[in-house]
Amino acid sequence: GHSTWDWYPKKPYQLKFGTATSVLSMSEERRWILLAEYADKTMIRNKIAFELGKLSHLPWVPSSEFVELFINRQYQGTYHLTEKIELSSNRIDPGTTKYLLEIDQLDRLDPNKPYFMSNFFLFHLKDPEVDQDSTELTDARTLILAFEDALLNQRFIDNPEIYQSLIDVNSFVDWFLINEITKNIDAGAFYSSVYVTISVDNKIELGPIWDFDLS
Repeated sequence: GHSTWDWYPKKPYQLKFGTATSVLSMSEERRWILLAEYADKTMIRNKIAFELGKLSHLPWVPSSEFVELFINRQYQGTYHLTEKIELSSNRIDPGTTKYLLEIDQLDRLDPNKPYFMSNFFLFHLKDPEVDQDSTELTDARTLILAFEDALLNQRFIDNPEIYQSLIDVNSFVDWFLINEITKNIDAGAFYSSVYVTISVDNKIELGPIWDFDLS
């Protein structure tokens, strides 16, 4: 919520319980996000995108519900309570996914956050928590660069088996369809909130979907 926090009077929040907790019948976890949805006066763009995601073949899409938020008995307005994107047993399965990355911008990262540059983008390794000089970061970068090389230098039209062996094709198709249908400008620019996962068998998947308030 960098932009939302800096630009708008209604602030987003992260909610963290002491133990895994079910909220409004959603699966138990400790961390939840309260989206302010200030830029979206309809407040339904994220919700509609998530519902489209539930109809797709994406492996995990955040569940969410609208709530009326009070802090210390002071009414804050309508918020969108959403599952946080993270590796955990009831969200992105760490048994099948080893890395969660986000395409982002250097000036939006805290100084201690691990990242690498591909040919085109900055990738922030969000989960698991590792250091900048970790073997995990090097491994993730190697896999991303191999995919970019397959697209750029190996004539992917003539040899589709090369890039198809590196990615989950269905996740790319569904991610692009949802972002095109909703005209999501954040995704169109690949500026931020573009998530990528790498499975334990080294397949790159596009998603989960996120951040449609400007769509």
